[in-house]
Amino acid sequence: MKQLIILLLSIIAPVVVMAQQQRSIEIDAQSFAPVQQGALTGVAIDKIQPDHSKRPCARIKMRINRMSRADIDQLSVKIVGGNIALMRREVATEGNGLILEMTAKEQTRFYLHHDKYGDSNEVTLNLEGNKEYRLEAELRIQQSIIINGGVEGAEIYLDGEYKGITNSASELTVEGITMGSHKVRVVHGSAVTESDIDVTTTSIHFRVEVNTAQSQPQWVVLQVEPKEATVTIDKKMYIPDTQGIVELLLPNGTYSYTISAKDYYTESSTFVVAGTKLQSSISLRPAHGWLYTPESEILHGAAVFVDDENIGTAPIKEYKLASGQHRVRVIQKYYEVYEQNITIDDGVTFTLSPTLVADYVNITLDAGTSCDIYANNQLLGPSPWSGKLSLGSYIFETRKEGHSSMQLSQTLTREPMNQQFTLPAPTPIYGTITVRSTPSLAHVLINGKEIGTTPLTENVLIGKHKLSIVADGYTTYEKEIVVAKGGSEEISVSLKVKSIVPVAQASSTSGKSTKVYKVGDYYDDGTKQGVVFYVDATGQHGKIVSLDQVEKQWCSRAQHKRRVVTGASSMSDGKANTDKVMSRSDSAEYPAFVWCRAKGKDWYLPARDELKLLLLDRSVHEAVNRTLKWRGVRLIDIGESKWYWSSTEYEENKKIRAWGVYMNDGSTTFNNLKYHDGIVSVRAVSAF
Repeated sequence: MKQLIILLLSIIAPVVVMAQQQRSIEIDAQSFAPVQQGALTGVAIDKIQPDHSKRPCARIKMRINRMSRADIDQLSVKIVGGNIALMRREVATEGNGLILEMTAKEQTRFYLHHDKYGDSNEVTLNLEGNKEYRLEAELRIQQSIIINGGVEGAEIYLDGEYKGITNSASELTVEGITMGSHKVRVVHGSAVTESDIDVTTTSIHFRVEVNTAQSQPQWVVLQVEPKEATVTIDKKMYIPDTQGIVELLLPNGTYSYTISAKDYYTESSTFVVAGTKLQSSISLRPAHGWLYTPESEILHGAAVFVDDENIGTAPIKEYKLASGQHRVRVIQKYYEVYEQNITIDDGVTFTLSPTLVADYVNITLDAGTSCDIYANNQLLGPSPWSGKLSLGSYIFETRKEGHSSMQLSQTLTREPMNQQFTLPAPTPIYGTITVRSTPSLAHVLINGKEIGTTPLTENVLIGKHKLSIVADGYTTYEKEIVVAKGGSEEISVSLKVKSIVPVAQASSTSGKSTKVYKVGDYYDDGTKQGVVFYVDATGQHGKIVSLDQVEKQWCSRAQHKRRVVTGASSMSDGKANTDKVMSRSDSAEYPAFVWCRAKGKDWYLPARDELKLLLLDRSVHEAVNRTLKWRGVRLIDIGESKWYWSSTEYEENKKIRAWGVYMNDGSTTFNNLKYHDGIVSVRAVSAF
């Protein structure tokens, strides 16, 4: 039995030694500093007595942390070196402090001694007489503790510092721990447990076990709004899918996240993965509102600027703006510029209903003859012309080919509202042509109009002309001539006798016309008529525009509300678009297409790019209008606040729209209200 006891003691003894306390006293020399002095005398507030040799003394008030008043009373002061007298050593009346008074000298060295805790470290202080100082010290009692993590191989962290891993008994012994509160973290795989412990002389064994069942990674599903937000988890960025969902597999633990999106308030927080699937929905608080302008006749088509950026033309349907102050400007032709400061509140729609002030007068301009009228070098239209013009100064000019232009300067004021001006007509400019032919008495035509028979000398307007000389039984002579101001052109021609072609040969050469066309020519093949606005390289094929136009709906109001998508999405092939619409069982719901197709099976509503060529190429626009002036209804002039429909449909953000051309500024845009009539014009197109 005795041997067994000895054996047990030999095993237990090391454990007991491991758990023994290690005690020490530490003086913090860095804390040494003078305390408050008297304002007048410059000495300590309480009188400090000199030593036995009448030398000045200094006072040190030392606070000793973690030591009881009884232990402080047992402290002794050990002075190193001679010629220094300790005149006072007493425990402070309040708190855990010790008051010392000793001879004031530079390089004063001393340390503290306690029979139970031993010696402190030695400090060297520079003391001045009749001054008071403070000094910090601490009783450091270190303890060996045992932490049980509940599983072998667990990592142990104490106050964030790695200490080691648990042994086969699930324990780890940690040496040299000071008394007091500490934070223990136990990590095993992805399982983490944290706990606060309080180390005392009697409390040295602690159980902080991890839940190993929670060590498997778990699914984390975050659904965010708005869907285009970005998600950052522990400094790694994730992009949500089209539904605004982020899915990822994460080990158990605590994660920080940040969700941000333009015009929304950023949200940052943490989430904990703890053994089960985590699913959460997070909606960011909007840092934006919306701008809305209602539909109105005056406002329609006005350019709307926000903070000097053009956001489109009125009506504006819920345009998103960042919350806060903005400067809005509305520009509409024939009206004064409207400006307003607005405040956009979070999640609120601001309705802008500006009252525009008229900046125009109704003008009628008449030159008394056929000519074109320009204002400040911009074509208004043929004389007589009536319409709106903005207030200001103008140079009105009448122009006609082969004529001298005439001008009239005029300043338009607000009153009267209706004004009329007679403009000077262009004056003709002539040159002379002399035409002779063999045989004589041939008919002479200028631009298709007969001016007499050969021989003749006639005045002709300057410029390019088509000269034709015609005589029965002879081949017609044709030539382009240029008549100069005051010039004289002489043409002498021997006409060729027509050859007689057998009937069979004439029949074999019959077929389609090989006539060459150019932009602006009148087209008539006996089945359809129009004005050429595009030709290919041969000049034998191209496209014509109808002689008339109407104002029609793109589709009916009911069809628009049903948000029907027709698939007419081509930007360049209006016939394909029209065929798609007209093949529908409900094609009657699309008045613009019906009107175009009613002209014939190869007539159609032009696509957006076809419409741009016709309307926005100024040379094409003017050439077509010169012919339409005599043959039909002219195209709307560039600069007027009117629209043309194209056949091209446009779908974005679940809004079904149609492209059009705005003649005011030549812009192409899409109109949300496809059922409008009485506002948007329609022109038919056909190929030849």
